[in-house]
Amino acid sequence: MLKGYPLHVGHMSVAKTFLITEWLKATFTAQISNVTNTQHFNNPNANISAANFGMFTSIVANYNPEKQGYRQIDFKLRLNW
Repeated sequence: MLKGYPLHVGHMSVAKTFLITEWLKATFTAQISNVTNTQHFNNPNANISAANFGMFTSIVANYNPEKQGYRQIDFKLRLNW
C-alpha cells in the first residue's frame, strides 16, 4: 500500500487598528500563508516496474489554496472613515 505525503499548512494573520482622529481609523494587517514554507509532494510513483517505485519525484506545482508551494506574505493598510 502506498501512502501520499501528508498535508502540513499553517496560515497566520495579525491585525492592529489605530485611531488617527475621531472619525478616521487605520487598520494594518499582515497575512502569511504557509508559515513553515513546507513543500507538498505529488503522490508516490505507483509503477511497480520502475526503478523509483514508491518515491516522491515531484512537488505540487498547480495553484491550490490549501497546498500553496511557497510562502506568501501580504501587508495591507486600510483607512476607515
